[in-house]
Amino acid sequence: MDGIEISAFLPTMDNFAYLYDMLAFPISTYYMIASLSYVTMGALECIVIKKTKFISSTTVMTYLIGAIVAFNQVILNLYSEPQETAIFYVFGVISLANLLYLFFCTVFTKDSYMLVLAHICLLFYFVYIYAIHNEADRLPNVADFMAAFQLCATMVQNIIPLESIIASLCKNSNRTPTHWLALYVGLTYCLTGGLYRHQKGEAIMASVDALGISVHLFGLVVAIYHSLCF
Repeated sequence: MDGIEISAFLPTMDNFAYLYDMLAFPISTYYMIASLSYVTMGALECIVIKKTKFISSTTVMTYLIGAIVAFNQVILNLYSEPQETAIFYVFGVISLANLLYLFFCTVFTKDSYMLVLAHICLLFYFVYIYAIHNEADRLPNVADFMAAFQLCATMVQNIIPLESIIASLCKNSNRTPTHWLALYVGLTYCLTGGLYRHQKGEAIMASVDALGISVHLFGLVVAIYHSLCF
């Protein structure tokens, strides 16, 4: 068309720079989104539990460790500089959500063993909070103490999915492989968590984050194997 430059409709470097600025949120934002997505998987699992009345010990432990990891993150944020208000509230909500899932397990399970286990996990969580609340002020360095606890809790959290992945590979096992969505969400959660802790200078967590990423990548390989061979 006369008088109209086609180049006016083409994107320029300024457009791409503006788009990058719009999408370049802090890594903590992506970590919080991934963490909320990860805890949402527990809500979906609760829907299945309500229908089937079946709960595994892995599920109960996942909720307990998830609540402890989130609580530890809240405490670590309180003793870090600068404090991030969004991290405090988001992980506070995640901890309460996992606590609610544990209570959900006590209501809808028909297995007496799972009922006892869920109640013990609830009791352990409250005892853990009480102990941290009472002893924190007596410690010379609360941040280092909680970082050590977070290291152990995160390691357990990253290992838990391995049980169902290995079980699905056993010939005599009727266990189905972990769902694709759960694996992708878990991988994103571990990856963004690792990047966030790397940015914060928490080098001690690097090996644990690498473990979590490796477990979920292994789970994806197993899922591909099942989809191709069965």
